[in-house]
Amino acid sequence: MCDDAKPNLDINPYTRRQFAALIGAGAATGLGGAAQAQVAVTERDVKIKTADGTCDAVLFTPTGRGSWPGVLFWPDAGGLRPVKRDMGKRLAGQGYVVLVVNPYYRV
Repeated sequence: MCDDAKPNLDINPYTRRQFAALIGAGAATGLGGAAQAQVAVTERDVKIKTADGTCDAVLFTPTGRGSWPGVLFWPDAGGLRPVKRDMGKRLAGQGYVVLVVNPYYRV
């Protein structure tokens, strides 16, 4: 993994450290703009009837008109917790319709 052990083919004018710094600076700039592009979000608790019972879930939608892509958020252990609601809300603020389900509704 050391640059000294590899032959210099002059393909990349940057060292690994310089390249990583360039990528990191570009990612930080891109993430900063995306984090500020939040839109207002509507939150609604929903019940989904299944053959095994009723699954509780929460639906987040960006306010306003638009063709919003959909996301099915399947939480890990713990089911539908406040932190998962916050994650769904934050994702919806980026312009997605998000359904966060409780996969443990049977217990």
